[in-house]
Amino acid sequence: MLAFYQNHVHNVILPFWTPAVDTEHGGIFTCFDNSGEHRLSTDKYTWSQGRFVWLWSRIARMIKDGMLQGRAEVYLQQAQQTAQFLRKNVFLSNGNCVYVLSAAGEKKSDDSSLYADCFVLLGFSECANVSGDPELLEEACRLYDRLIIRLQTGAFRTDPYPIPAGYNAHSL
Repeated sequence: MLAFYQNHVHNVILPFWTPAVDTEHGGIFTCFDNSGEHRLSTDKYTWSQGRFVWLWSRIARMIKDGMLQGRAEVYLQQAQQTAQFLRKNVFLSNGNCVYVLSAAGEKKSDDSSLYADCFVLLGFSECANVSGDPELLEEACRLYDRLIIRLQTGAFRTDPYPIPAGYNAHSL
């Protein structure tokens, strides 16, 4: 199974996502058709940015650990650039993460989603772990503390999948 997954990473996942890296503004483009050939939008959804930071950081760690082949520093640098794009642009005045940004990083609304915050937290944590960046770890800890308060008080949204009244979500 290891050979299957290594092959899948090298021949499917990395070739699909590598061209999505935005070298002009930072972050990545995520709105593609299923073939990955046609970009449908330049909007940058926060949770996808956070997932990318986590994925590229994890790939860097796996290369360092000898589980994958490649240049760990390339993946880590792109993860750090995306984390920096988020740090610069994603936070609202209340500390929550905005749901969607423009290609250049402008906030497209003042809406937030708990899921966006969670994926940014996961990305920052993994990137800080691999890079040893204490400031990024502190940012992740602040976001975590904010998430706990929001969960305890019920002051959060879960867009794009709002939880209907009377229901509970396993994800929370």
